[in-house]
Amino acid sequence: MSSFDRRQDNYSTGSNSQGERPASATAQYMAQKKLEERISILASNLEELTKLINMKTERLAVKMRMVEERQEEFIQDVQKRLLALNVRGAETAKLDLKIQELLERQNQMVRNFENRINQMKRALEK
Repeated sequence: MSSFDRRQDNYSTGSNSQGERPASATAQYMAQKKLEERISILASNLEELTKLINMKTERLAVKMRMVEERQEEFIQDVQKRLLALNVRGAETAKLDLKIQELLERQNQMVRNFENRINQMKRALEK
């Protein structure tokens, strides 16, 4: 092993030739541990946030489906009501035609009756 490799090995393990860690290596080791802890905490926070976002997204998706179902029910209800109104309108139009026909027949009968009365009056006058 070369002297460079030994220095690298000592540096990575944090020991010197006497088996002690140099002060800068210890500080670096502590900083690295703190950084690893912070990264671990951030990773767990990120996982928690991801789970929370996923749960909220699922809840919103369920609520959206419910809104869409209600909207579809509302649309169907409105369509049924419009159809019923159209049917009523058509029935009303048919009834109006029947009433008009009855009135025309009545008027024709009244005219015929008036004509007969006028004919009788003329016959009586002669």
